[in-house]
Amino acid sequence: MDPSTSAAALKAEIARLTGAIEQRKIAEANARTSAYSSRPRGNVYINPNYKPPSRSAPTARPVSRPPSPSSKPQMPLLKKSLSVESPFNHLGGR
Repeated sequence: MDPSTSAAALKAEIARLTGAIEQRKIAEANARTSAYSSRPRGNVYINPNYKPPSRSAPTARPVSRPPSPSSKPQMPLLKKSLSVESPFNHLGGR
């Protein structure tokens, strides 16, 4: 073989192998990236009893309502004593 032909063949072989190595590196990097994104983190607690809400029924928030009058604790009514006069009687009050 002619030295120029063998040198050209070596350069072509080196270029082919370099391209193959770079493709392999890219494929491994992509595999590592997708493997990390698809598996859950190892240090996260997962509740085994968790059941996600069903998507068939829309979730409605409960409406906040003021408590009904019957639910308030009732205080005994104080009766006005008729024998005690108000200090404001002299002002024309009842």
